[in-house]
Amino acid sequence: MLELLTKRRLAAEERLAELKGRIAAAVADGDDRTLKALRAERRELRDEAEDLDHGAELQRSRDADAAAEAERTRQAEARAVAKEGAEALTVVARNLDAAFVELEEAFLAFREQGMELAQELRHAGLHDGNRIVRSLTPNLRWAAYRSAPHFAHAAELPRAPAHRRRTMEELTGTMLPAIEGEAQ
Repeated sequence: MLELLTKRRLAAEERLAELKGRIAAAVADGDDRTLKALRAERRELRDEAEDLDHGAELQRSRDADAAAEAERTRQAEARAVAKEGAEALTVVARNLDAAFVELEEAFLAFREQGMELAQELRHAGLHDGNRIVRSLTPNLRWAAYRSAPHFAHAAELPRAPAHRRRTMEELTGTMLPAIEGEAQ
C-alpha cells in the first residue's frame, strides 16, 4: 500500500511540474481564463499531493505498529521458550544437587571404610603406611577426570595425567593387592 501511495505522489509531483510550465506559458500569453483553470488544477494537485503525503505517513505508522506488534509477539514467544528452558535448567540443577549429596554420602562412606580398613590392618599387624588415607585425594581427582571429565574441568580440579585417569574401583584395586601382600 505504501508503495502505491508513493507512486501516486510521484505522479502528482510530475503533473505539478508540467502544470508549472503551462501556467508560465498562460501568464506569458495573458490568457486569464486558462490561467484561472490551471491554478485551480494546481490547487487540486497540491491538495492531492498533501493528502497522499498524509496517507503515506499514516501507512508508515500502521506498518511500524504492525512491525512492533510482530516484534512483541516474537519476544513473548521467545520469553515463553526461555521460561521453559529456565524451568528445565532448574530441574537439572536440582538433580545435580541431589547427585552432589549422593556423592558426598558415598565419599564419606568410602573414607570411613578406608579408615576402618587401615585400623584393621594395624590390628592385624600389617602397616599400610597410611597409604589409603594419603591416596584418597589424588585418587578422587584421577577418578573425577576419568568418570566426569567435563565436571572435573569445570570444577577446576588440578589436571590429572591421562595414564592416571581410572575409576575409583580400579584405583582402590591397585592399592589393595599391595596391602594384602604385605606381611609383618
